[in-house]
Amino acid sequence: MPYEETELTARIEHKLKQLINRYSQQKEQIELLKQEVSTLKERLDASAQEIAELKQERKNLQLSLSLTGESESKANAIENINGIVREIDKCLALLNQ
Repeated sequence: MPYEETELTARIEHKLKQLINRYSQQKEQIELLKQEVSTLKERLDASAQEIAELKQERKNLQLSLSLTGESESKANAIENINGIVREIDKCLALLNQ
């Protein structure tokens, strides 16, 4: 009987060590995944900023092309410029309040 209890205790200790080992491995894996998530978030933020800059550059290029293009495009460009000036005026009015 005592031999069975000793064997049972040894098996429990062995399984406990395995469990602790697996826990440590999982904990390390979680840390690696957290670092990867952080890196991917940084890359996503950088990409979003780059997209915003490219959109603004595209808008500027379209505006400059419309100024040098046909009369219809020039009218559209003048309308865009007037809209921008109105937005600036609104901002200035808000700042003066």
